[in-house]
Amino acid sequence: MSDLTPIDILLVEDNPAHAESIRRAFLASGKRAEIRVVGTLREFRGQVEARVPEIAVLDLNLPDGKAMDVMASLPEAGAFPFLVVTSYGDERLAVAALKAGALDYIVKSPEAFAAMPHSVERALREWNLLRGRMRAEEALRKSEAIFDQFMKNSPIYVFFKDENIRAIRLSENYQTMLGQPVGELLGKDMDELFPSDFSKRVVADDLRILQEGKKFEIEEELDGRFYTTIKFPIHIEGEPPYLAGFTIDITERKRAEDSLKASLREKEVLLREIHHRVKNNMQVISSLFNLQAGHTLSPESREILKKAQTRIRSMSLVHEKLYQLYIPAESGQ
Repeated sequence: MSDLTPIDILLVEDNPAHAESIRRAFLASGKRAEIRVVGTLREFRGQVEARVPEIAVLDLNLPDGKAMDVMASLPEAGAFPFLVVTSYGDERLAVAALKAGALDYIVKSPEAFAAMPHSVERALREWNLLRGRMRAEEALRKSEAIFDQFMKNSPIYVFFKDENIRAIRLSENYQTMLGQPVGELLGKDMDELFPSDFSKRVVADDLRILQEGKKFEIEEELDGRFYTTIKFPIHIEGEPPYLAGFTIDITERKRAEDSLKASLREKEVLLREIHHRVKNNMQVISSLFNLQAGHTLSPESREILKKAQTRIRSMSLVHEKLYQLYIPAESGQ
């Protein structure tokens, strides 16, 4: 709201003299305001339906009811703020009006009418603060609800720890891993959650991360299962550092990798065996050709045997090269 934009005020006052005093106070103050005046709650409801005001100023007692009848239970819960004015300085009524949702309770007097522009501005400032707080609280509530759902349903293990390496937030699946309800795990240190040797390694890693301020990734084994964990520090100005991270169960992947490695080793053993047999057979064939050539008198036959022997040697060399391609460690054979 700028100084050039008139304040849209809905004044519910059945006393014309009092309504006029409030009009004059705004004129005298120089503050721009558009004041709609009605005398009953029924007219008030009609005006609100036609156009929602920035603020409503209501006499406590009206011909068709009391101001509290139209106010929300909390001032920030309604669409606009309320000020209640009355001719009676009754503390009990003031408390009732404030509980009903009024931002202020003003006892009518010439001084109160003259100060009405300031009262309205003050109420609007307070209203904006209340609305801002409400929006912030709602955003925080939604954010917390989203985070709670994430922590409840996350397939990976998520953790937050304080500077003393104590668990302050844990995803729901830690209950399955550690065999205790998550609520009973919070506030505990690593020695209380994990076996001694494992917890010592965890604490050493965590302290190093907090000191160095760097992300850290590690593979771990616990109770026969394998995990990969990424940890990182969280810094909030004016507070000790926190540590957060997530852990993924890679047991099945690890087993699949080990199975694949075992299968490859078996195939390598088989390939070596085949290689040795083929190599030996070719040597036997080459030796037989050489022996036969020594007993053959015909030059043409000896030439044929030598060519065949050469081809066998070429085939053996090709076989050796192919073998070395697949099993480099055996290249010296």
